[in-house]
Amino acid sequence: MKLIILSSIEQALMYMPLVLGAYISISLLKIPDLSLERAFVMGAIFSTKAIAFLPNAPFYIQLLTALAGSLFGGALVGIISGTINQYGKIPFLLSAIITLGIFHGITICLLGGSYMTGVPLKILSEFFSSQIYPDILLKLTATLFVVVFAYFLFRAQLGHAFAIYGSNAHFLSHYKISTPYVFLAGCAISNAMAGVSGFLFSQTCGFVEITMGTEIIILCVLSIIVGKLFIKQNKPINIVVPIIGTVFYVIITQLLLQCGINLKYFNMAQSFMVLFILIYMFRQKNNSTQIHDNLGV
Repeated sequence: MKLIILSSIEQALMYMPLVLGAYISISLLKIPDLSLERAFVMGAIFSTKAIAFLPNAPFYIQLLTALAGSLFGGALVGIISGTINQYGKIPFLLSAIITLGIFHGITICLLGGSYMTGVPLKILSEFFSSQIYPDILLKLTATLFVVVFAYFLFRAQLGHAFAIYGSNAHFLSHYKISTPYVFLAGCAISNAMAGVSGFLFSQTCGFVEITMGTEIIILCVLSIIVGKLFIKQNKPINIVVPIIGTVFYVIITQLLLQCGINLKYFNMAQSFMVLFILIYMFRQKNNSTQIHDNLGV
């Protein structure tokens, strides 16, 4: 039982930056941000590459370097995807798909193949190994940084601009606010947060693999809708939604695994959960004559 609880805490901390990022792009900006999958991998790669230049640096320098690398790797994906959409005038779903293809090749180039073992950031264990539950402490440190940043972001004008863009982008342009700036900032920040989760995931596994971000978008959507199912929003932005959603997602997945769900069918089980919860939520909205957006999350 203790092992299950510790595993749940570790997973929740690992995926929380990713879900916070997805909350910005999918729930606030209301865009089908498939590029989160590639940002997840690029965050892992850039953090690994960044720390390789400082093998003998103090642990806090390594950690800051790793965070900076993961943020940059993820943000780069978001900026490219957003730029294709805003300045190439290509619908975002297509721009996200194009971005996936572009960074698939870049990932192979950076990894020198499809797989890289021996993640150098394991050197951080020189500090964390002296602590109780070192893996959890590492994830708590990185995730706390992201959560605090998200908290102040959602209270700032830029955070509210994300919600306004998702509800009515023309409102921003009507008041002479740069919609490309708001959009690109949202894409960059959301994907940067996904990159932090990629860094934490690579630390847990000890390797970076080209397909490690595949289908994490299901995880993001499920966490957000579960969060909205438990937290009734009275305001357009609520940081509690992705946090609670991530926690309940981990609890639900642990219950599924304890029930004997084969990992081969795990994504299918998650997809069915998304389907049933969305049907329930949309039926509730239809009964109350509320209008929901096209993404529904």
